[in-house]
Amino acid sequence: MVATEGGLVIPLDAVDFATTAEPQPLGGGQWALALPLPTRSPAYTLCYIFEDEDRGVHILDPGWDTEENEKLLEQALAVLGRSFRDVRTVIATHLHHDHLGLLSDLQRMGAQVVLSAPEHIAHELLVGDGWPILSQQSDANERRGVPVERRAEIEAAALQTAARARPLAVDRLVEHGEVIRLGHRELRVHITPGHTTGHMCLVDDATGRIFTGDHVLPTIHPGFGLGGPSSTNPLEDYLASLAEVGALGDLEVCAGHEFRFRGLADRAEAIARHHDRRGLQIRAARDELGGGTVWEVASRVTWSSGFERLGNNSLRIALNQVSIHLDRIDAQDARGVGY
Repeated sequence: MVATEGGLVIPLDAVDFATTAEPQPLGGGQWALALPLPTRSPAYTLCYIFEDEDRGVHILDPGWDTEENEKLLEQALAVLGRSFRDVRTVIATHLHHDHLGLLSDLQRMGAQVVLSAPEHIAHELLVGDGWPILSQQSDANERRGVPVERRAEIEAAALQTAARARPLAVDRLVEHGEVIRLGHRELRVHITPGHTTGHMCLVDDATGRIFTGDHVLPTIHPGFGLGGPSSTNPLEDYLASLAEVGALGDLEVCAGHEFRFRGLADRAEAIARHHDRRGLQIRAARDELGGGTVWEVASRVTWSSGFERLGNNSLRIALNQVSIHLDRIDAQDARGVGY
Protein backbone atom coordinates (compact mmCIF):
# COMPACT_ATOMS: atom_id res chain seq x y z
CA MET A 1 0.00 0.00 0.00
CA VAL A 2 0.99 3.62 -0.50
CA ALA A 3 0.12 6.15 2.18
CA THR A 4 -1.32 9.39 0.83
CA GLU A 5 -2.68 12.42 2.63
CA GLY A 6 -5.83 11.10 4.28
CA GLY A 7 -5.83 7.55 2.96
CA LEU A 8 -4.21 4.53 1.34
CA VAL A 9 -4.06 3.35 -2.25
CA ILE A 10 -3.01 -0.09 -3.47
CA PRO A 11 -0.62 0.12 -6.46
CA LEU A 12 -1.21 -2.42 -9.21
CA ASP A 13 1.87 -1.90 -11.38
CA ALA A 14 5.03 -3.94 -10.80
CA VAL A 15 6.95 -1.78 -13.28
CA ASP A 16 8.25 1.76 -12.83
CA PHE A 17 6.66 3.57 -15.76
CA ALA A 18 9.33 6.26 -15.65
CA THR A 19 12.00 3.73 -16.62
CA THR A 20 10.32 1.80 -19.42
CA ALA A 21 9.23 2.61 -22.96
CA GLU A 22 7.44 -0.71 -23.40
CA PRO A 23 3.64 -1.02 -23.41
CA GLN A 24 2.60 -2.73 -20.19
CA PRO A 25 -0.12 -5.41 -20.50
CA LEU A 26 -3.12 -4.90 -18.27
CA GLY A 27 -5.04 -7.94 -19.46
CA GLY A 28 -8.25 -8.03 -21.43
CA GLY A 29 -6.59 -6.63 -24.55
CA GLN A 30 -5.47 -3.40 -22.88
CA TRP A 31 -2.05 -1.84 -22.36
CA ALA A 32 -0.60 1.21 -20.59
CA LEU A 33 2.20 3.30 -22.07
CA ALA A 34 4.14 6.09 -20.36
CA LEU A 35 4.63 9.11 -22.62
CA PRO A 36 7.14 11.62 -21.19
CA LEU A 37 6.23 15.23 -20.47
CA PRO A 38 8.44 18.31 -20.85
CA THR A 39 7.83 18.94 -17.15
CA ARG A 40 9.41 17.51 -14.03
CA SER A 41 6.19 16.72 -12.22
CA PRO A 42 4.35 14.74 -13.31
CA ALA A 43 7.02 13.13 -15.49
CA TYR A 44 4.71 11.35 -17.92
CA THR A 45 1.14 10.81 -19.07
CA LEU A 46 -0.26 7.30 -19.03
CA CYS A 47 -1.70 6.53 -22.44
CA TYR A 48 -3.98 3.50 -22.75
CA ILE A 49 -4.23 1.22 -25.79
CA PHE A 50 -7.20 -1.06 -26.49
CA GLU A 51 -7.50 -3.76 -29.14
CA ASP A 52 -10.72 -4.92 -30.76
CA GLU A 53 -11.70 -8.24 -32.29
CA ASP A 54 -10.65 -7.16 -35.81
CA ARG A 55 -7.08 -6.23 -34.80
CA GLY A 56 -7.94 -2.56 -34.75
CA VAL A 57 -6.58 -0.44 -31.91
CA HIS A 58 -8.01 2.48 -30.00
CA ILE A 59 -6.05 5.00 -27.94
CA LEU A 60 -7.01 6.99 -24.86
CA ASP A 61 -5.03 10.14 -23.98
CA PRO A 62 -2.19 10.07 -26.54
CA GLY A 63 0.07 12.50 -24.68
CA TRP A 64 2.12 15.58 -25.54
CA ASP A 65 2.87 16.02 -29.24
CA THR A 66 6.64 15.61 -29.25
CA GLU A 67 8.65 13.64 -31.80
CA GLU A 68 9.80 11.40 -28.96
CA ASN A 69 6.25 10.54 -27.96
CA GLU A 70 5.17 9.89 -31.53
CA LYS A 71 8.11 7.51 -31.91
CA LEU A 72 7.38 5.80 -28.58
CA LEU A 73 3.75 5.28 -29.53
CA GLU A 74 4.75 3.94 -32.94
CA GLN A 75 7.21 1.53 -31.30
CA ALA A 76 4.60 0.41 -28.77
CA LEU A 77 2.14 -0.37 -31.56
CA ALA A 78 4.87 -2.30 -33.39
CA VAL A 79 5.44 -4.43 -30.27
CA LEU A 80 1.74 -5.28 -30.44
CA GLY A 81 2.01 -6.07 -34.15
CA ARG A 82 0.16 -2.91 -35.14
CA SER A 83 0.91 0.42 -36.78
CA PHE A 84 -0.64 3.88 -36.91
CA ARG A 85 -2.79 2.62 -39.81
CA ASP A 86 -4.57 0.32 -37.33
CA VAL A 87 -5.61 3.14 -34.97
CA ARG A 88 -9.35 3.53 -35.41
CA THR A 89 -10.28 5.74 -32.47
CA VAL A 90 -8.49 8.26 -30.32
CA ILE A 91 -10.19 9.56 -27.19
CA ALA A 92 -9.17 12.39 -24.83
CA THR A 93 -10.42 12.55 -21.26
CA HIS A 94 -9.98 16.33 -21.32
CA LEU A 95 -8.51 19.26 -23.21
CA HIS A 96 -5.10 19.56 -21.55
CA HIS A 97 -2.19 19.29 -23.93
CA ASP A 98 -0.49 16.49 -22.01
CA HIS A 99 -3.53 14.33 -22.76
CA LEU A 100 -4.53 15.26 -26.31
CA GLY A 101 -1.36 16.64 -27.89
CA LEU A 102 -0.93 13.80 -30.42
CA LEU A 103 -4.64 13.53 -31.08
CA SER A 104 -4.70 15.59 -34.29
CA ASP A 105 -1.72 13.70 -35.72
CA LEU A 106 -3.52 10.41 -35.18
CA GLN A 107 -6.66 11.85 -36.73
CA ARG A 108 -4.71 12.78 -39.87
CA MET A 109 -3.62 9.15 -40.08
CA GLY A 110 -7.26 8.03 -40.11
CA ALA A 111 -8.39 7.77 -36.49
CA GLN A 112 -11.80 9.04 -35.36
CA VAL A 113 -11.62 11.62 -32.54
CA VAL A 114 -13.92 11.38 -29.50
CA LEU A 115 -14.33 14.12 -26.88
CA SER A 116 -17.03 15.00 -24.38
CA ALA A 117 -19.53 17.57 -25.64
CA PRO A 118 -18.98 20.07 -22.77
CA GLU A 119 -15.21 19.75 -23.12
CA HIS A 120 -15.46 20.55 -26.81
CA ILE A 121 -17.29 23.78 -25.99
CA ALA A 122 -14.54 24.73 -23.53
CA HIS A 123 -11.85 23.90 -26.09
CA GLU A 124 -13.53 26.03 -28.74
CA LEU A 125 -13.57 28.97 -26.34
CA LEU A 126 -9.90 28.47 -25.63
CA VAL A 127 -8.83 28.49 -29.27
CA GLY A 128 -11.32 31.11 -30.45
CA ASP A 129 -12.21 34.67 -29.58
CA GLY A 130 -14.72 33.71 -26.91
CA TRP A 131 -12.09 33.62 -24.20
CA PRO A 132 -9.91 36.75 -24.36
CA ILE A 133 -7.43 35.16 -21.98
CA LEU A 134 -4.89 37.98 -21.77
CA SER A 135 -7.35 40.76 -20.97
CA GLN A 136 -9.16 38.51 -18.49
CA GLN A 137 -5.89 37.62 -16.78
CA SER A 138 -4.85 41.25 -16.66
CA ASP A 139 -8.18 42.21 -15.09
CA ALA A 140 -7.93 39.31 -12.65
CA ASN A 141 -4.43 40.30 -11.59
CA GLU A 142 -5.59 43.80 -10.72
CA ARG A 143 -8.76 42.59 -9.01
CA ARG A 144 -6.84 40.03 -6.95
CA GLY A 145 -4.23 42.49 -5.77
CA VAL A 146 -1.28 40.88 -7.52
CA PRO A 147 1.83 43.05 -7.08
CA VAL A 148 2.64 44.93 -10.28
CA GLU A 149 6.06 43.30 -10.55
CA ARG A 150 4.50 39.78 -10.60
CA ARG A 151 1.78 40.41 -13.17
CA ALA A 152 3.85 39.97 -16.33
CA GLU A 153 4.91 36.40 -15.50
CA ILE A 154 1.32 35.38 -14.76
CA GLU A 155 0.01 36.92 -17.98
CA ALA A 156 2.83 35.23 -19.94
CA ALA A 157 1.88 31.88 -18.39
CA ALA A 158 -1.76 32.38 -19.39
CA LEU A 159 -0.74 33.15 -22.96
CA GLN A 160 1.53 30.12 -23.09
CA THR A 161 -1.31 27.88 -21.94
CA ALA A 162 -3.65 29.31 -24.57
CA ALA A 163 -1.00 28.99 -27.29
CA ARG A 164 -0.92 25.21 -26.86
CA ALA A 165 -4.59 24.92 -27.79
CA ARG A 166 -5.16 24.35 -31.48
CA PRO A 167 -8.31 23.94 -33.55
CA LEU A 168 -9.67 20.44 -33.18
CA ALA A 169 -12.05 18.59 -35.49
CA VAL A 170 -14.06 16.16 -33.37
CA ASP A 171 -15.77 13.22 -35.06
CA ARG A 172 -17.97 12.27 -32.11
CA LEU A 173 -19.14 14.24 -29.09
CA VAL A 174 -20.38 12.20 -26.14
CA GLU A 175 -22.57 13.00 -23.16
CA HIS A 176 -22.87 11.57 -19.66
CA GLY A 177 -24.17 7.98 -19.69
CA GLU A 178 -23.39 7.29 -23.35
CA VAL A 179 -21.42 4.22 -24.38
CA ILE A 180 -18.36 4.37 -26.63
CA ARG A 181 -18.12 1.11 -28.54
CA LEU A 182 -14.67 0.04 -29.68
CA GLY A 183 -15.55 -3.09 -31.60
CA HIS A 184 -16.86 -5.52 -28.99
CA ARG A 185 -15.57 -3.32 -26.14
CA GLU A 186 -17.84 -0.81 -24.39
CA LEU A 187 -16.69 2.21 -22.39
CA ARG A 188 -19.34 3.97 -20.33
CA VAL A 189 -19.01 7.76 -20.20
CA HIS A 190 -19.08 9.65 -16.90
CA ILE A 191 -18.79 13.41 -17.35
CA THR A 192 -16.82 14.55 -14.30
CA PRO A 193 -16.53 18.35 -14.33
CA GLY A 194 -14.15 20.12 -12.00
CA HIS A 195 -10.57 19.63 -13.17
CA THR A 196 -11.87 20.96 -16.48
CA THR A 197 -15.40 21.86 -17.51
CA GLY A 198 -16.12 18.68 -19.46
CA HIS A 199 -13.57 16.18 -18.15
CA MET A 200 -14.76 12.59 -18.53
CA CYS A 201 -13.95 9.25 -16.96
CA LEU A 202 -14.60 5.98 -18.78
CA VAL A 203 -15.76 2.73 -17.16
CA ASP A 204 -15.07 -0.66 -18.73
CA ASP A 205 -17.49 -2.96 -16.94
CA ALA A 206 -16.09 -6.04 -18.67
CA THR A 207 -12.65 -5.59 -17.09
CA GLY A 208 -13.77 -3.74 -13.97
CA ARG A 209 -11.63 -0.69 -14.79
CA ILE A 210 -12.19 3.04 -14.68
CA PHE A 211 -9.99 5.37 -16.69
CA THR A 212 -9.88 8.57 -14.66
CA GLY A 213 -7.64 10.94 -16.62
CA ASP A 214 -6.78 13.70 -14.14
CA HIS A 215 -9.99 13.40 -12.12
CA VAL A 216 -8.58 10.95 -9.57
CA LEU A 217 -4.82 10.39 -9.25
CA PRO A 218 -3.13 8.09 -6.74
CA THR A 219 -0.99 10.60 -4.82
CA ILE A 220 -1.36 13.97 -6.60
CA HIS A 221 -4.27 16.21 -5.61
CA PRO A 222 -5.65 17.35 -8.99
CA GLY A 223 -6.44 21.00 -9.42
CA PHE A 224 -9.83 22.34 -10.47
CA GLY A 225 -11.08 25.12 -12.70
CA LEU A 226 -8.37 24.42 -15.28
CA GLY A 227 -10.57 24.31 -18.35
CA GLY A 228 -11.59 27.84 -19.15
CA PRO A 229 -14.67 29.82 -18.13
CA SER A 230 -17.47 28.04 -16.28
CA SER A 231 -21.02 29.08 -15.38
CA THR A 232 -20.78 27.08 -12.14
CA ASN A 233 -18.24 26.90 -9.34
CA PRO A 234 -15.56 24.40 -10.50
CA LEU A 235 -14.77 23.31 -6.95
CA GLU A 236 -18.40 22.49 -6.23
CA ASP A 237 -18.51 20.59 -9.52
CA TYR A 238 -15.31 18.73 -8.67
CA LEU A 239 -16.46 17.64 -5.22
CA ALA A 240 -19.76 16.37 -6.65
CA SER A 241 -17.91 14.48 -9.38
CA LEU A 242 -15.55 12.91 -6.84
CA ALA A 243 -18.53 11.67 -4.83
CA GLU A 244 -20.08 10.22 -7.99
CA VAL A 245 -17.09 8.17 -9.06
CA GLY A 246 -16.35 7.19 -5.46
CA ALA A 247 -19.73 5.46 -5.39
CA LEU A 248 -19.01 3.31 -8.48
CA GLY A 249 -17.52 0.45 -6.48
CA ASP A 250 -14.11 -1.19 -6.16
CA LEU A 251 -12.92 -0.59 -9.71
CA GLU A 252 -9.32 -0.82 -10.84
CA VAL A 253 -8.26 2.80 -11.35
CA CYS A 254 -6.28 3.51 -14.53
CA ALA A 255 -5.14 7.04 -13.82
CA GLY A 256 -3.72 9.59 -16.23
CA HIS A 257 -0.43 9.89 -14.31
CA GLU A 258 1.70 8.00 -11.79
CA PHE A 259 0.35 4.41 -11.62
CA ARG A 260 -2.75 2.23 -11.56
CA PHE A 261 -4.31 1.44 -8.19
CA ARG A 262 -7.25 0.21 -6.17
CA GLY A 263 -9.05 2.16 -3.49
CA LEU A 264 -11.16 4.47 -5.64
CA ALA A 265 -13.69 5.48 -2.96
CA ASP A 266 -11.04 6.15 -0.32
CA ARG A 267 -8.87 8.13 -2.72
CA ALA A 268 -11.77 10.23 -4.02
CA GLU A 269 -12.78 11.00 -0.44
CA ALA A 270 -9.19 11.87 0.51
CA ILE A 271 -8.93 14.34 -2.39
CA ALA A 272 -12.23 15.94 -1.35
CA ARG A 273 -11.00 16.25 2.25
CA HIS A 274 -7.80 17.88 1.01
CA HIS A 275 -9.75 20.58 -0.79
CA ASP A 276 -12.07 21.06 2.18
CA ARG A 277 -9.06 21.54 4.46
CA ARG A 278 -7.66 24.05 2.01
CA GLY A 279 -11.01 25.86 2.08
CA LEU A 280 -10.93 26.06 5.88
CA GLN A 281 -7.42 27.47 5.74
CA ILE A 282 -8.48 30.07 3.19
CA ARG A 283 -11.48 31.07 5.30
CA ALA A 284 -9.26 31.41 8.38
CA ALA A 285 -6.71 33.50 6.46
CA ARG A 286 -9.38 35.87 5.20
CA ASP A 287 -10.87 36.17 8.68
CA GLU A 288 -7.45 36.99 10.15
CA LEU A 289 -6.97 39.66 7.49
CA GLY A 290 -10.45 41.05 8.01
CA GLY A 291 -11.00 40.59 4.27
CA GLY A 292 -7.90 41.01 2.16
CA THR A 293 -7.16 40.43 -1.50
CA VAL A 294 -6.78 37.04 -3.16
CA TRP A 295 -3.01 37.61 -3.18
CA GLU A 296 -2.93 38.37 0.54
CA VAL A 297 -5.05 35.33 1.38
CA ALA A 298 -3.01 33.05 -0.89
CA SER A 299 0.22 34.22 0.75
CA ARG A 300 -1.06 32.85 4.09
CA VAL A 301 -2.04 29.45 2.72
CA THR A 302 0.29 26.46 3.12
CA TRP A 303 1.63 25.39 -0.27
CA SER A 304 3.79 22.29 -0.71
CA SER A 305 6.67 24.30 -2.18
CA GLY A 306 5.95 27.49 -0.24
CA PHE A 307 4.08 30.51 -1.59
CA GLU A 308 7.28 32.48 -2.11
CA ARG A 309 8.50 29.78 -4.52
CA LEU A 310 5.40 29.75 -6.69
CA GLY A 311 5.89 31.35 -10.08
CA ASN A 312 4.62 31.49 -13.64
CA ASN A 313 1.82 28.97 -14.27
CA SER A 314 1.91 27.42 -10.80
CA LEU A 315 1.34 30.88 -9.32
CA ARG A 316 -1.46 31.60 -11.79
CA ILE A 317 -3.21 28.33 -10.93
CA ALA A 318 -2.78 28.85 -7.18
CA LEU A 319 -4.39 32.30 -7.33
CA ASN A 320 -7.21 31.00 -9.52
CA GLN A 321 -7.96 28.24 -7.06
CA VAL A 322 -7.90 30.52 -4.03
CA SER A 323 -10.32 32.80 -5.88
CA ILE A 324 -12.65 29.84 -6.61
CA HIS A 325 -12.49 28.80 -2.95
CA LEU A 326 -13.41 32.34 -1.86
CA ASP A 327 -16.36 32.38 -4.27
CA ARG A 328 -17.54 29.09 -2.77
CA ILE A 329 -17.16 30.43 0.77
CA ASP A 330 -19.19 33.52 -0.11
CA ALA A 331 -21.91 31.37 -1.67
CA GLN A 332 -22.01 29.12 1.39
CA ASP A 333 -22.23 32.10 3.72
CA ALA A 334 -25.12 33.46 1.68
CA ARG A 335 -26.93 30.12 2.10
CA GLY A 336 -26.08 29.88 5.80
CA VAL A 337 -23.93 26.77 5.38
CA GLY A 338 -20.22 26.17 5.65
CA TYR A 339 -17.41 23.66 5.58
